Amino acid sequence: MFFAMLAGDDRIDCRVDIAALRDRAAADGTSPNDVIETFKRHRSTIERIASEQYDTGATMPVVRTHQLTPR
Repeated sequence: MFFAMLAGDDRIDCRVDIAALRDRAAADGTSPNDVIETFKRHRSTIERIASEQYDTGATMPVVRTHQLTPR
């Protein structure tokens, strides 16, 4: 799933893996098919992870399962 964030006036294209959203939903005990609601519930965490990646040089941050649902 693609989303955007801003760095000053620059729009940064980002992505969160659908598998990461499904795994997070399963860990939450909610439907793994409702990825949009899972994204909304965890948006601040997803954006924080993407921002950290951007700050360390990623040009298109990608949030993956191990970051969103650490074991």
